[in-house]
Amino acid sequence: MAAIKLGLYLSASEAGPDGLKSLPFERLLAIAHEAEEAGWDSIWFPDHYFVDAGPAGRRGGPECWTLLTALAARTARIRVGSLVLCNTFRHPAILAKQAATLQEISGGRAILGLGSGWHEPEYQALGLPFDHRVSRLAESAAAIRELFDTGTSSFKGRWLKLDRADLSPRPAQQVPFWIAAVGPRMLEITARYADGWNIAWFGTNTGPFRKRAAQLAELARAAGRPADAITLTVGVQALVTAPGGEQEGFALTRRLAPQVAKLDDAALRERVLVGDARFVAGVLREYAEAGASLAIIGVPGLGAFPADPGWLQRLLHDLPAALG
Repeated sequence: MAAIKLGLYLSASEAGPDGLKSLPFERLLAIAHEAEEAGWDSIWFPDHYFVDAGPAGRRGGPECWTLLTALAARTARIRVGSLVLCNTFRHPAILAKQAATLQEISGGRAILGLGSGWHEPEYQALGLPFDHRVSRLAESAAAIRELFDTGTSSFKGRWLKLDRADLSPRPAQQVPFWIAAVGPRMLEITARYADGWNIAWFGTNTGPFRKRAAQLAELARAAGRPADAITLTVGVQALVTAPGGEQEGFALTRRLAPQVAKLDDAALRERVLVGDARFVAGVLREYAEAGASLAIIGVPGLGAFPADPGWLQRLLHDLPAALG
């Protein structure tokens, strides 16, 4: 049976009876250490200046690259990755330099995950262009690929123009370059330039992953690359319950993720894995059989960790044990 590794999607806050509270760095570091000790492959963090949470107002968190660098410096084995950096937040040549630096700091454990961006209020607040996001990412991806592969780039595009940009010093180990992609143009960019691909967020319904993975394989072949040159990964929202605790898990999921609150249990499970470790592990094996080598696990709604510490024990320790 195909194996699948586990990545932990970190949240910057915790949801308790008194509402949300920010998690201090030392708490995030403790969670990273626990995941490392439990044998998890990687930890991941999103890239947002803020998220506009509607009536709840704007929700901020640590800057992604800075947090990953600090976690890398104080861990030993676990990989650190961005899920995903917003392309237009950083100049791509500077981003390549940042990734190379983090690769050296981490001893080869960094993964650069890049996306086109989606949250328009951030762009408005920062005065950044929101147009042609996929085309802008295509130019960035071409330049980053060239910088990683050759150490220099004079890429000339519509928005990006480089003149003998140098990636110096180059890291001892090349940085894996991953792209998050769903639509046809993003999949084509991934097929042409990326070392890895992520699609998210899912529950029991593996159909979207299978469909897009097949499309990506065809596009990779059309680009002259073997399909297995691209690591396939999937983002999954999950709440691991105690055996027999599914109903409590459904109730908590509906509180953490209001967008699924009106769904019945079966429909909710298609979006979020709610069940004990054996149930969740069984679904992850289905993703592995569909080609995923890594499942990045986020809590329901992705906004905050549950305050109950039992969920973390079940996720970080019971789930790997159930996967064997």
